[in-house]
Amino acid sequence: MTDANSGLHAASDVVSEPEPNGAPSYASRSGTKQYRTAPLHGLWQHVPYFHNGSAPTLEAVVQTYNTKKSLGLGNADMADLVQYLKSL
Repeated sequence: MTDANSGLHAASDVVSEPEPNGAPSYASRSGTKQYRTAPLHGLWQHVPYFHNGSAPTLEAVVQTYNTKKSLGLGNADMADLVQYLKSL
């Protein structure tokens, strides 16, 4: 339920990174300058979300991904995805 043991992600791939000319990223302060994926098991227990706490709910996480990655999910799809994440 994660790829944390098999790879890290560049800051440019992360949807919660600051906008250009924003504050330095969390990754820029780490040794690898990259992010690991959080495990999905029990994800609902670890609020707020993203490395910087910018998403207060799973709904906000899904909405952020839908917007920044142009996923094209409708409201029902997003609600279903949130319920799935809560079930893990």
